[in-house]
Amino acid sequence: MRIYFLSSQPAALYVGGVYFGQVFDFERYAELSLRDGIPVRLECEGMHPLHFFLDEKLPLRPPKGVSVYRLPEGLALHCDGFVPTDDSLKIIAQKRQGEVLATVCAQGGLRLIIDTPKGVFNATLPPSFSICELFFFGENIGVKSAEQIGVFSPSCQPLLLESYLAADCGETELALTIPLSDRYKRTAECRYALTENGLKRTSYRLKQAEEIPVDGLIAYAFFESARIGADLTPFLCEDLQGSAQTVLDFLGDFIYVLPTEEPTKCLLVYQKAERLFDVRTFTVQLKEGAITDVVG
Repeated sequence: MRIYFLSSQPAALYVGGVYFGQVFDFERYAELSLRDGIPVRLECEGMHPLHFFLDEKLPLRPPKGVSVYRLPEGLALHCDGFVPTDDSLKIIAQKRQGEVLATVCAQGGLRLIIDTPKGVFNATLPPSFSICELFFFGENIGVKSAEQIGVFSPSCQPLLLESYLAADCGETELALTIPLSDRYKRTAECRYALTENGLKRTSYRLKQAEEIPVDGLIAYAFFESARIGADLTPFLCEDLQGSAQTVLDFLGDFIYVLPTEEPTKCLLVYQKAERLFDVRTFTVQLKEGAITDVVG
């Protein structure tokens, strides 16, 4: 089985005691068998090592600190559960609105703590928020670092976590420019609005260089429209105009769209359990700029 290794921060990767090189947001991979129960260790500067085993439980119960993505051809393991060796308490950011006090602190890990009249709530934050600022978005609490932004409910439920290039937060709307990891170096301009249930993405617009072929935009735009519940009919050929709901049922409930090197192909990510995800490949077939079929 092909297994990919990624990390939330630069880390030395050891598999079976053998040094495999450094991992970060670029992956290392190897052909390995889960029947062998091979030990894995990742070491980061200033962090306790992260240990787990490559065994047959891995695709069913992710180890602590590891998110498991089940791919058509194997597994992708994203390691982000690093614990600092320095366990002293550090206040990183703090902000108050009325009777609500939000604090980001580090003590053996990074946490957001929200003190409200209804109780004290907390959530674990990624290491990217080790330098950050806090802001209020309605009753919700936002955490912003140089590269990532998160929004949490007053009870610390995560509503949004995105990388961004630019951010503009108004009283009821949040606008983000989000980088897309593909060969075209495209970005997406997204808007999020406050709702009774928290936060909802209301729009997006792709930005790309003029030399990118139109066919390279349709697949990603189509799947993103399906994800947020937008109208699919502008993407579909005449024969499929009345079948938008059937297409949505076929795609199912996915949470992310990932572009690929092939412009008509995207990866859709489905959450199955905490830290456990399925990744499926879907391809659109096009004729004269309209989608004639979706294959997955």
